[in-house]
Amino acid sequence: MAKEPDKGGLLKTLQSVLAAMFGVQSERRRREDFSSEKPWRFILAGLIVAAAFVIFVMLLVRWALSLGAA
Repeated sequence: MAKEPDKGGLLKTLQSVLAAMFGVQSERRRREDFSSEKPWRFILAGLIVAAAFVIFVMLLVRWALSLGAA
């Protein structure tokens, strides 16, 4: 049986990565993601989202420390 073509786009990938990051990914959506023929887009999106989160936390800490120094 042939797999149906992957219908995911950038928005769907980003939604899946963010939902998984916050732990609210549904079982149905998780199965869809793991049956995808293109896992690299999830890996890349996950790395980008994780890097953006780390940068955000660093900037938040820097801002908070600058408030204390003033």
